[in-house]
Amino acid sequence: MNSYDIHVLNQRYNMNLNPNSTVLAMDDINGGVAQTIANSGVPAFLSTFIVPGFIETLTAPMVLGETFGERQMGSSADMQITVAISELYGQTSSYGDYNDNGMSENNVNWEYRQPYRYQTNITIGELEQERAAQARIPLAEQKIKAATLTLNQTQNYIYIYGVAGLKNYGLLNDPSLLPDSVGVNWYNLTSEQLYNEVLRLYTQLVEQSNGVFADQNAKMTLIMSPVMKAKLHAVNQFRLNAWKTIKENFPNLEVIGVPQYSTDAGEKIQLVVNSFMGQDTLDLAFVEKLRVHAVDVRTSSWYQKRSQSTLGAIIYRPFLIANQLATNTP
Repeated sequence: MNSYDIHVLNQRYNMNLNPNSTVLAMDDINGGVAQTIANSGVPAFLSTFIVPGFIETLTAPMVLGETFGERQMGSSADMQITVAISELYGQTSSYGDYNDNGMSENNVNWEYRQPYRYQTNITIGELEQERAAQARIPLAEQKIKAATLTLNQTQNYIYIYGVAGLKNYGLLNDPSLLPDSVGVNWYNLTSEQLYNEVLRLYTQLVEQSNGVFADQNAKMTLIMSPVMKAKLHAVNQFRLNAWKTIKENFPNLEVIGVPQYSTDAGEKIQLVVNSFMGQDTLDLAFVEKLRVHAVDVRTSSWYQKRSQSTLGAIIYRPFLIANQLATNTP
């Protein structure tokens, strides 16, 4: 503002401003420190870059279903399922034209299992979803994935341990399983000794089947904890490991690592013949893999239940599963 402008203001508004002033304000401050809070930046969120996507946390692997497959049985209305077990037997006698001694029969028994139903729920609020959208988080999708993961983790647990109070058993606690053999401490075993421990399990299979099964080329699965599985790949001074020797002698054997096989009692190891004479040794069975219930629309949110139903592990031929309890301590 120049002196002419100040002169115009004096004339129009009857003011008495100094035409030679260089600063014009409504108070008596002519320069000095700032009256607002000192700041030399911008809001932090304006200088924050959000990386697209997000990193999901990992959970323990669920490999039993991938290895043995899962089988659907029955319907949601069924209170139990049953499996027929047929035994063929008979006697012979010396032949005679008029001799009717000796008879062959079959006997059928029924084994029952009870399904276990379980559920989880998801809720989504209007404001919750809007705020998540501002952060580019697909809230509904993530909650649906969380529900599916939670249900599958429960099912995997039941495949291993069953359900207390029901005729619903798992791979580790089916009452028809033969007792565990006593294994050794794997901590300092050499490659040769590790192989011999696997051979012991195979020999145990042959013995408990009374020679009915004795096929090294059969498809088998060795189940143990991931730590015990890793030991099979330790190389000795000749650059050989137990796994290589195992594959040479049991070409169709697969090893899977299941974290739950490392127990408080020790390291659980199972050798399973996958199938024999056209019959699977076991089924991981479910009634419903996933039921999505109706959406409950509320005033400012949505609520939905999701459920599953499982029968645990149904073992048809327990003698084709060799069990061992070993250790792995320094």
